[in-house]
Amino acid sequence: MARKYEFTPILGWSISRYDTFSRCRRMYYYNYYAKYDTDVPAKRIERLKGLTGVGLETGHVFHDMVAELLRRFQKTDSSLDRSRFFQFARRLTEEYCARKEFVEVYYGDRESIGPDDVFPRAREALENFLASDRYRWITGEAIGCCADWIIEPDDFGETRIDGVKAYCRMDFLIPLGGQLHILDWKAGRPREDKYPRQLLAYATAAAGDHGVSADRINPVTAYAWPEYEERRLSFTEADLEGFRRTIKHETGEMQALCADVEKNIPLEKDAFPPDESGEACRFCNFRELCGR
Repeated sequence: MARKYEFTPILGWSISRYDTFSRCRRMYYYNYYAKYDTDVPAKRIERLKGLTGVGLETGHVFHDMVAELLRRFQKTDSSLDRSRFFQFARRLTEEYCARKEFVEVYYGDRESIGPDDVFPRAREALENFLASDRYRWITGEAIGCCADWIIEPDDFGETRIDGVKAYCRMDFLIPLGGQLHILDWKAGRPREDKYPRQLLAYATAAAGDHGVSADRINPVTAYAWPEYEERRLSFTEADLEGFRRTIKHETGEMQALCADVEKNIPLEKDAFPPDESGEACRFCNFRELCGR
């Protein structure tokens, strides 16, 4: 896919970036500005940044298999060989486990982690998806417009929202019957605190990128485990306008910690203190760097 925008070093807003910024400034610094740290070797920071977890890899396997399946539908109308599909999913799980380092092992919570710790839940989530009404809708009503499907764009969903650089990478977008259907896959349990905001970000980006009104956008969070379940939301023009202002405000908060906004060069590390409550530390890959 050709880039829609010329590269600029200025930071780009995203749900994950601002969530990290909000949870712990030091975690944010290590995630996005590690190369500026003069205290800790870059290789050590990069190793910690690359740590994964069982839940995360389960989600990766599920997402990547669904994306591969959808791209297959764009190329062929032959029926799915489910046995081969799950064999491929198992091989993918083995590949991921072989080349990644798990945070649970690194910090001594587990002796080892292998495919058998990841694949069963990923397989169950995939089976739930294949048995769902949504899958039947995709392979029935929606298949006729498969050439227009947008599946995990490789530019990380880079966009501009009222001139602000942002990343809103949707799992699956289907233009159908004058509507935009946005599907966000989840391989874990439903969470009410985070995902409505994520869907609002996607709807805001889609409205601008595709020139459609809020009432023509159908955002859905699709949970595939422990059973298949969908949470559907609808937004108004006022919701989208409000979130555009939110994105501008949150971008300004993050840019306030830049010594050079245009070049995205941060202030000194001391301007990014660790979370005093320690709440973020339990799930932070970098906690050993703070002695926690």
